[in-house]
Amino acid sequence: MVGIHLRTLFKWLSWYRQGGLDAIRQHRRGNRKGRSPFLTAEQCAQLRERAAEEGFRSLREAQEWIEQNFQVRYSLDGVRSLFQRLNIIRKTPRPMAVKASPEMREAWKKGAWRPL
Repeated sequence: MVGIHLRTLFKWLSWYRQGGLDAIRQHRRGNRKGRSPFLTAEQCAQLRERAAEEGFRSLREAQEWIEQNFQVRYSLDGVRSLFQRLNIIRKTPRPMAVKASPEMREAWKKGAWRPL
């Protein structure tokens, strides 16, 4: 009815029995902050800039770059999570047709192919 789990209710009752309402108010609920970030905002900006300009071939390369430049060790999953938080996405090349001509593609890039 109240919208809480039965175990939560028992925990609250235990706190109440130990110290009344003051004991319940002392315990933090929700809005918990996780571990403090390993990189500063400035370092994250540098990482974003590096990813935008040169990119990384792999997460391992990014992991090594972070360790060399910031002296911070990340696991591969940590780097993946960091990239998700920073909205750094993996860029993959579009597939090319087997019969695609490199000369025709270059001509199209230079504007030789224009819509009528």
